[in-house]
Amino acid sequence: MTILLVDDEYYLVQGVKSLIEQNSFGIDTILTAYSAQQAREVYETQDIDILLADVEMPKEDGLSLVRWVRENGYESVNILLTGHESFQYARTAIELGVLEYLVKPATAENLSAVLSRAVTGIRRREEEELIRQQTNMALFWRSLYNGSLTPDPDSIALFLSRYDLGGIALSDQYIYAYLTVSRKEEPGAADPHSYSSAAEAAPLSAVDDGKGGLSFPALVRCLKIEMGPDAWAASVDSKGYMVSFGLPEEADPASETERVRHRFEDFMELLTRTWPDYRMVLYLFDAAPLAAAPYACELLQQYSSRIYASSGTVVNVLSSSGISSFSSPDRQLAECLQVPRWAEWITQHRGQDILLLLRSQFQQQDTLFSSRDLSIVYYGLLHAVFSAFTDREEALTELSGSMAHAGDLSSILSSPDQLLTWAGRILDEAARILSRPDDASSVTEQVKAYIRSHYTDPALDRTQIAEAVHMSPDYLSYLFHKEADTTLSAFLNAERIAAAKKLLLTTDAGAQEIAEKVGFSGVPYFHKQFKKSTGMTPNAYRKQQGD
Repeated sequence: MTILLVDDEYYLVQGVKSLIEQNSFGIDTILTAYSAQQAREVYETQDIDILLADVEMPKEDGLSLVRWVRENGYESVNILLTGHESFQYARTAIELGVLEYLVKPATAENLSAVLSRAVTGIRRREEEELIRQQTNMALFWRSLYNGSLTPDPDSIALFLSRYDLGGIALSDQYIYAYLTVSRKEEPGAADPHSYSSAAEAAPLSAVDDGKGGLSFPALVRCLKIEMGPDAWAASVDSKGYMVSFGLPEEADPASETERVRHRFEDFMELLTRTWPDYRMVLYLFDAAPLAAAPYACELLQQYSSRIYASSGTVVNVLSSSGISSFSSPDRQLAECLQVPRWAEWITQHRGQDILLLLRSQFQQQDTLFSSRDLSIVYYGLLHAVFSAFTDREEALTELSGSMAHAGDLSSILSSPDQLLTWAGRILDEAARILSRPDDASSVTEQVKAYIRSHYTDPALDRTQIAEAVHMSPDYLSYLFHKEADTTLSAFLNAERIAAAKKLLLTTDAGAQEIAEKVGFSGVPYFHKQFKKSTGMTPNAYRKQQGD
């Protein structure tokens, strides 16, 4: 924790510094300044948690300094010292949200009490911020799994910026897992092997007994202990939770997956040892990009409903042949369901061969098919399409729109004919996307040129840009990120910041005028983006470059 002491009286600054060094208060870094101007310079290069400033200083008083701190978005806890009891000073200090207004000479006891209050407040704020970030991160993953957040780079970047989240790398691969949780059956209860239909589990929040029982925060703590900070959990249905684990960009997914599997086994061992009264099974999927999250979630949920495993088990759903292992009353149907071969046919534009194979099975005489048989085919084909697009690094997000409008699941699984109609549409759409010529470079250059000529428009967004180049917004976001190695929003911000830099150095325009000229919607957002890009405020940049 860092404190900045500001006073034109050298010995007073040294006295307060000595008091802090003797008592600590949890403050480990003490910085000093002897004028408001020096204090501004410190703020522009250091992160300040506490400001302790004198009100009466030459040229500029402490109240003006605190006002500048607030206007520039710094979030330090501010304390003022004054040699005069002035009602006007006190009222202004209250309006500025100053923690305390001390009259000199402040006793060591009074100053210590105020510093302790400041440190306690900062720690409480940090804890609240941690909880807020954890809540927002869970919201991010839940939105991604249920499809309410489109998994394209710009939508994700906008969400992360809106909720001020970090730790999500758009280019990284993720290991996905689905954890089911329920209370164990009492002796004499129903056969536990009927778990998938008779022992529906309640959400963790509902089974928490309030006395050290299993709860979502407790589960997350165990997850972080075994898996580290790159693991996250989110509630997805009444049976359990999806867990994601980010792989480093340089990691080899094949070798990393095996290592992660062992860590998940340790995680399950910790859970079952800590809460022996709960039945927990974890279904582990292969490495996949963010765009695949909703599909991984849906597939894992289906696996969990059809595969029985004892409590504490990690079921490795790592092979695309896994779905074909489902038992089916119709042996021939089970034999024709060869997901790896289907994935290969899809990449070879042989979707019609898959349809022909399925149609030949469905049209056999004296053969009955249950809704379960149809759902096996549905998820097998979905998995094959997923595998084909992952291998080819194509736009899963573009296909997701077609899937979303292909009809509801109950209608698709109402008959073999309905299923074949759906399969034909999805396979045709997959073939169209996979056969598209690679003109990504020219499109990317068109987009860059359009942004450079329209960045001054504050309403400019990816929908407008997509219309200009005649593409869907989702696919354009994917293509631009893949080709330019940055998102549309990041490129747009970079162009605006570059224009702002030029105006700062060549004109006397203020921040408000410059923000409007380069397309930012307001000064606070302009300040935030400028500092994020350059590490300093616009005024500090102008001064540094002008020297």
